Amino acid sequence: VLQKIEELLNSFENPYFHVGEVCDALAFDDLTEFSTDIVELFSKYRDGTIEFRTKSTNINNLISIDNPPENVVPSWTFSPQKIANMIEHKTPSFKERLEAARRCQESGYTVGVRLDPIIRIEGWEDLYQKMIQELLARLNTKQIDYISLGTPKHNKVLFETIKKRFPGSPTILGELFPSTDGKYKYLKFQRVQIYNSMISWIREYADNIRIELSIESDEVKELVFNQD
Repeated sequence: VLQKIEELLNSFENPYFHVGEVCDALAFDDLTEFSTDIVELFSKYRDGTIEFRTKSTNINNLISIDNPPENVVPSWTFSPQKIANMIEHKTPSFKERLEAARRCQESGYTVGVRLDPIIRIEGWEDLYQKMIQELLARLNTKQIDYISLGTPKHNKVLFETIKKRFPGSPTILGELFPSTDGKYKYLKFQRVQIYNSMISWIREYADNIRIELSIESDEVKELVFNQD
C-alpha cells in the first residue's frame, strides 16, 4: 500500500488521499501503526495530503509524533449524542471524540470536522446548534481545515438492508425519496434548508472556516452558496 501511494505521489500534482471511507481510519491503529508509516511517508512529499477519517479516540500514535507535517489531517465525524446513541453503536461519545480532536490540535495537527449525516429528528435544530456551539468553543478554529456537511444518502441495497435490520433507524425514517442519482435522500428544498441552517450556526462562531457539502449536486451547492 505504501509503495502504491508513493507511486501516486510521484505521478500527480498535489494528490489528495483519504482513509476511512469504508473502515474507520484509526480504530486499529494501535495494532497496525499505519499512521506512523503514513506520516513518515508524507513528511517526504509535502505536495500531497492525506486525511484520516475517524470516529475513534485511538490517537496515541499520531500525538506521539513531534512537529507533524501539515499535510496529514485527522478528521472526525461528529453527531449530537442523542443521535449517536441511535445510529453509531459502540463508538466513542461526542465528548470523547471532541477531546481526541482537541488533543491532536494541541499536538500540532489541523483537523477536519465532518457533520454527516445530519438527521432530521424532532428537535434536530436545537441538537445540532448546541453541538456546533460546543465544537467551536472547544476546538481552535484556526486549526480546523474544513467543515463538511451531509445528509442521508443511501443506495437502494443499503436502504433496504437498513430497513430490514434496523427498521427504527432515523436514517431511513421521514421523507426520503430516490434522487436523480438513484440514492434515497431528503427532498432538495429540505437539504438546502438544513445546510443553510447549519452554515448560519457555524458562522456565528467562525467566519473563515471552509465549508463543504458532502456528495451533493451542483444545483444544491449553487442554491446554498450563491444565494445572492
